[in-house]
Amino acid sequence: MTTTIGDLTFDLTHSHKTFPSPVSVKIKHINETPDDEELPSLRHQLRYYLIFGRILGVLPINGVFHREKQLSFSLFSLASLTTIVIASLTGFNGLVNLIGSFRKRKSNASEIAWAADHPIFYIIGTYCCIIFWINGTKFCQLFNHWKHTLSKLHFPIKDKTLPRDAAIYAGVIFMSGILENVFWNLQYFPLFNGESAKFSFSGAPASHQEDLSPLHNYYRVSHDWEQLIPYHPFWGVFVFLTNKTSLYAWNYVDVLIGIFARALYGQFKGLYEIGSEIVMASGCHNDASRFGDHASFWSHLVRDCGIICQVVAKFQEFLSQIIFVTYAGNIYFLCLQILLELSPTSPSESVLSKIYATWSFLQIIMRFFTMSLLCARIYSYAHKFTGLLEKCPMEMYTPELARFERKLQSGSICFTGLDCFVITKPLILNVIGVIVTFEIILLQSLSQSAATVENCNCTKV
Repeated sequence: MTTTIGDLTFDLTHSHKTFPSPVSVKIKHINETPDDEELPSLRHQLRYYLIFGRILGVLPINGVFHREKQLSFSLFSLASLTTIVIASLTGFNGLVNLIGSFRKRKSNASEIAWAADHPIFYIIGTYCCIIFWINGTKFCQLFNHWKHTLSKLHFPIKDKTLPRDAAIYAGVIFMSGILENVFWNLQYFPLFNGESAKFSFSGAPASHQEDLSPLHNYYRVSHDWEQLIPYHPFWGVFVFLTNKTSLYAWNYVDVLIGIFARALYGQFKGLYEIGSEIVMASGCHNDASRFGDHASFWSHLVRDCGIICQVVAKFQEFLSQIIFVTYAGNIYFLCLQILLELSPTSPSESVLSKIYATWSFLQIIMRFFTMSLLCARIYSYAHKFTGLLEKCPMEMYTPELARFERKLQSGSICFTGLDCFVITKPLILNVIGVIVTFEIILLQSLSQSAATVENCNCTKV
């Protein structure tokens, strides 16, 4: 009986009931450097998302609009200049809001938390742009490293669903982010019979003046600029646009991390499926002599795993700092949104404000935890090979297999945030626990503060 699994052909025959005949495992000869048509490059699979990043001004990379050109970075290019201008304008907005936050009078933990939201938001947006400008060459090298390193795989993995998954993932996150931002802006534009939000984004009560234009009301209520820079239509448009650049830059980076994680765990998943099918077909034979001339299957499997691990390490080196920053920002805004929803001292809200608060909370959860789950799957799929290696016959258990098994046990095949934390599924549960604990303590503090103020007022009466 002959069976074919991908690029592997098996001839399994049993001529005797008691003594099965040797199993011939015939492995097709695979070129060390397959053509691009056989193994699509990561750059081509993510081409449209790279173009989107170039249009947003986040990626200062040349060559994304042309299929045949190599990705490159130049300090004196239009792409680089666009990113620097966007980062500078967003950073200036963050600086003005930072100065404004120091001038605010803060009497409790809630006001302190809300005073820092705008500076942190714009600083992270600036960082998401500037980090690609600083490491533009390294970013381009990621795609070259992917292409040249994975071309050495003995069992090439054709991840045909990666472009589809990336498009769906990015489309859902950005569509939700755009609609969430629309509701955020509608809070500050009195377009519905003069009614809009009854509080500013800092949590303090605010009111609109009927004689002001919608843009002026937005400028006055949504940010802390007017106490530093008098209103002018130019500054109103400036604040409005930089808010969008910061928001989309942050969303773009979070989604990019998730897409890279999806591409990497897809390689582990494909190799694991190939290995599992081969072991399932020939696993009943535990004697090395029954594997014919191709008993090197286990060595090929481990070497391919090592090659994919090299690619993971390259991406981890580039993304580690970005992951740390975006994790800190996402956790901060998750706590802030929960505080907005549950705080007993929250001011009265309009319908638009309630819709925005709920949508914003769900948007951050969806963006943050989908990114975390995709990154955690790198660790999960890489460590699935532990069970596969247990099925290796002792006659074929080489020092190379033992070395790779020790690497799996060390837990180093994963994404980390500056080596401060390893992104795994248990980490996601720990983050949820920390957020819940923080909110309980903060809400108790706010309740006690409100009760103290009420008692003081009663005493004065």
